[in-house]
Amino acid sequence: MNKNLLAYLSLSMVCLVWCSTYFTIRIGVAIFPLFLISNIRQIMAGGIILVALKIIRKPQLQRSDLINQSIIGILMVTLGNGVIGWCERYITSRLAASILSLIPVFAVVINYLFGFDRKRPRILILFGLTLSCLEIILILRKNTKAIANPEYFPGMLIAFGACLAWVSGSVFCKFKISNYR
Repeated sequence: MNKNLLAYLSLSMVCLVWCSTYFTIRIGVAIFPLFLISNIRQIMAGGIILVALKIIRKPQLQRSDLINQSIIGILMVTLGNGVIGWCERYITSRLAASILSLIPVFAVVINYLFGFDRKRPRILILFGLTLSCLEIILILRKNTKAIANPEYFPGMLIAFGACLAWVSGSVFCKFKISNYR
């Protein structure tokens, strides 16, 4: 299969899953206890990964692997993803997804500011990030009343914190993996 086609198919799948995630969380937190939905989802995913590792007979995990994966899990799964369920009790799923669409922007900025990636971002990356920000502005433009709602402020603030936690976990993962090889 063509690598470009495979990349586009993968990106399409991520977009489809990403878009449905926040809507599903919004429905789930209205029906189930706050973190139950997130916990079930993550436990199922972790279980599938462990079974797959057992089937392909990967070597046993080392203590350092478990510590690093725990840090990544706390930052990305618990704080980055799990807290969004709490946020969506106070903000709309559209607003949550829009705020979390800033993750790529945060990633480029944090990688550059903290010295993990000191080379200047290429023009195509900057163009893509600019388009993403414009898209977010266009989506939110129709919801200015919702954004101005003071009851949304705690949820929006925590959603931005979730972005930061997710990116921190991603950067930590990238840093650990690049040093591991």
